[in-house]
Amino acid sequence: MSFISILLPTVYDNVYGLNMKLNYSEPKFYTGGVKINGWSKLSRKQQKEALSKDWYVYFSYRDTESNKLIRQTPIKGGVNRFKTKRERLIFMKIIKRSLIKYLENGFIPNSDNSEHISLLTGSTEIPKEHVKKELKEEKPIPNSVEPPIHTSTLPSIVEEKFMTVQEAFDFGLKIKKQTLSPNSYSGYVSPVRQFQKWLDQNEIKNIRTIKKKTVVQYLNAVLERTSARTRNNARTSLSSIFTTLEDNEIIEDNFILKTNVLSTKPERNKTFTPEQESKLEIYMKENDPLLLFFVQFLSLNFLRPIEVCRLKIKDIDVSDKKNISRPRIKKLKLKSYPRY
Repeated sequence: MSFISILLPTVYDNVYGLNMKLNYSEPKFYTGGVKINGWSKLSRKQQKEALSKDWYVYFSYRDTESNKLIRQTPIKGGVNRFKTKRERLIFMKIIKRSLIKYLENGFIPNSDNSEHISLLTGSTEIPKEHVKKELKEEKPIPNSVEPPIHTSTLPSIVEEKFMTVQEAFDFGLKIKKQTLSPNSYSGYVSPVRQFQKWLDQNEIKNIRTIKKKTVVQYLNAVLERTSARTRNNARTSLSSIFTTLEDNEIIEDNFILKTNVLSTKPERNKTFTPEQESKLEIYMKENDPLLLFFVQFLSLNFLRPIEVCRLKIKDIDVSDKKNISRPRIKKLKLKSYPRY
C-alpha cells in the first residue's frame, strides 16, 4: 500500500473535524444604492443623488447562541463628510482594513475588547468607552451631523500621488491602441501630443490640475490658429482620451464633454466645367499617368482618397473587375469598378 493512501484518511478526518466557518462576513460597502464599478456611466444627476445618501461599511457577525450570522450596525466613521466618490472610497477602504485586522485578532462587537486592542496598539490602558464607540449600535442622527472620526483606531488618509500629464496620456493612448484599429488610433496621437506640448509650455505637470478652463483656453488657441472644424476635432479626440482616464479612476470627471461644439460653415468646392475636365485628363495622361489612375478610382469607383491610399495589389481582382476597400470603421467592402 502506498504512503499517500495511508496519509489521506487521517488528513480528511482532521479537516472535516475542524470548524471551517468564520465568525464574521467580509465587510462590504454601501455606496448610495448604485454599483461603484459603473460610476462613470451614471449621469451627473444620478451621481449627485448617490452622494447625497449615507455611505457606510457593513458586515455580519456570528451569534454564539443561534450560530447564525447577524448583521451588525453599519460603520460610517465620518465618511459622509467627504463630498466626492474618490475620497469616500479611500476612507471606506481604510475602515475595512482596520475592521478586518480587529476581527482576525478576536474582536467581538458589543463586548469588552480591551485586551485585543491593547495587543494591537501596544497600549496597556484603554478606556472601555473608547472600544464601544467603534462598533456599538449607532443612534439615528440628523443628516447634517456626522459621527467623529476616531483617529486613534483608524489611520489617517495618505494623499495619493497623482499621475503626471505625460504618464496619464501615455496610459490613455496605450488603452486606445489596444482597442482601436491602427488607422483610428493614429487620429488620436497628434491631438493628444499637441495638447501635451501646450501644457508643458504653460508648466502644467499634474493631470489633476487640468480643469475645464484649461481645456477651453487650449481649444481657443487651436481655433485662432486653424479653424472651427479643427478645433472641434481636437475636442473630440481629447474627450475620448479623458473618458478613458475617467473610467480608470485617473481623473474624477471628463469635463470636456461640457465644452461647446462650435458651428462650422463648410464651403462648397468649386466644380470644373466639362471642358476643364477634358483638358485635365489629357494633361494627366501625358504628364502624370499615376495621378490619373488615382483620380479614376475616386471618380469612377466612388472611393474616398484615403481608401484609395489603403488599396493593396491583393485587393484588386482584375478578372472580375472588383476591388476591396478598407473603410476606417466599417468592415471590408467589395466594390465593382466600371469596365473601361
